[in-house]
Amino acid sequence: MNWLIFLLIGIAAGWIIEWVVDLLFWRRRQKQWVAAESEYHTQLAEVKTELEGQKAQVVQVGAMEANLATAQAETDALRRQLATVEAERDRLGEQLAGADAERQTLADRFGALSGLAATAPAAAGAALVAMARGESVDLEELSQEMGDDLTMIEGIGPKTQELLYQNGIHSYAELADCDVELLRAILAGAGPAFRMAEPSSWPRQARLAAAHDWVRLQTLKEQLTGGVRRPAPEEAPPPDDLTMIEGIGPKIQELLYQNGIHTYTELADSDVERLQAILAGGGAAFRMADPLSWPRQARLAATHDWERLQSVKEQLAGGVRRPPEPAREDDLTLIEGIGPKISASLKEHGIRTFAQLARTDVGRLQAILAEAGPAFKLAAPAVESWPEQARLAADGAWDQLHALKDTLRAGHGDAGEPGPQVGPGEAQ
Repeated sequence: MNWLIFLLIGIAAGWIIEWVVDLLFWRRRQKQWVAAESEYHTQLAEVKTELEGQKAQVVQVGAMEANLATAQAETDALRRQLATVEAERDRLGEQLAGADAERQTLADRFGALSGLAATAPAAAGAALVAMARGESVDLEELSQEMGDDLTMIEGIGPKTQELLYQNGIHSYAELADCDVELLRAILAGAGPAFRMAEPSSWPRQARLAAAHDWVRLQTLKEQLTGGVRRPAPEEAPPPDDLTMIEGIGPKIQELLYQNGIHTYTELADSDVERLQAILAGGGAAFRMADPLSWPRQARLAATHDWERLQSVKEQLAGGVRRPPEPAREDDLTLIEGIGPKISASLKEHGIRTFAQLARTDVGRLQAILAEAGPAFKLAAPAVESWPEQARLAADGAWDQLHALKDTLRAGHGDAGEPGPQVGPGEAQ
């Protein structure tokens, strides 16, 4: 029995010892292991989170690298485009410079051709024909070859012109520089048919023609017969009333009389410098007068063109042009036979509206064309219809004007400068 008791006591003691050991050692270690395992899992989760973040960053870096490569490719493409644009800009700049040079050349040639047309219509026509064929034309050489129209000089006819050409005198400028004795020698050497010509006035006329001063040239030609000034009448004509000139009063008129200027013609031929010297010599009371417009007014008075003189005087104050005032103007190129140049010439003479043109005498219109120069001679046949056309335009009768213009085109196809097509309301 004793051994059974000892066995039970031994089992109980072993169990107690195992329990104490488990309580004091293994459970405490188990808690440490659980805590360590929990911390490990926490650190593992953090590592996983960090690893996921790094993976995301790697993906972002990859995307950024791809975007950078795309941007680099786009930059290279833009650089190539920029180089192309710069090359195109340089090419266009060269073309523009060439176009500017060509435009300037054409402008110079047009100016030269315009001047040539005013002095030598035949040379200008030949130049236009040559240009139409694509040929190169030296206007200066052509002008020298063809020569100015020297028959514009009173006393020079076609045969005399040809004789002057043969002796190297082709232009107004060359004729203006010629000595009268040389001209007489040329005429004498050509035979009896030319010896009756008197060239004493030719250089003076040529100077006016070379300066395109057609008004003064015409005034001078009216005083000549065969190039020779008409004999003066035995009795001097009575002096003109110079007070008709805007800016000239009785005292200035008396001063001009004292200095040999008695008529409108003499005043028209007087240089402004001479008139200013006369006024200065008259004393301080006359120095305020401005004679700049007096010769022009006197030319109109000498030809009894009182209407135009009045128009000029209305633009002056004390002989000085008033500041321009805006005035209504109609498009006169709507009239058949009137182009931009003739329209400008009419407006310079105070004809700015259809109503004014309708009231203008045909003779005055022809005088305006004659004053404008030889280039406008072709417009003369169309002048007679201008007042009637202008009356219809002023009344707004566009259908009737259109019908009238159709008949005029049929009758004067080569006359004047053809105006544009017109319809109702197009003149506004």
